[in-house]
Amino acid sequence: VDRELHPSFVEVVKQLSTDDAKMLKALHQRGPQILGDIRLRKKGQKGSKEIGRYLTLSLRAVDIERNIRSVYSLARLGVIDIASRYPTARSLRR
Repeated sequence: VDRELHPSFVEVVKQLSTDDAKMLKALHQRGPQILGDIRLRKKGQKGSKEIGRYLTLSLRAVDIERNIRSVYSLARLGVIDIASRYPTARSLRR
């Protein structure tokens, strides 16, 4: 089995913040997590209003907004997938 790393691996690692690296490690260790919006819908009215967001994985000493920003940052870098709102670690190998 060829264990060669993807050519852009070093560039991706350079772009990770400390929070991103901690989140990636936690996702790798704990597996898929649920990411979602908390929405409020008033009876008799169409549509809903977002009143918050949640992530089932919480890093100690990191607030929920920073956790969620890290998840989206990792997805933007192509390190994780957010499919059906379940972020999971992706392999950086070819």
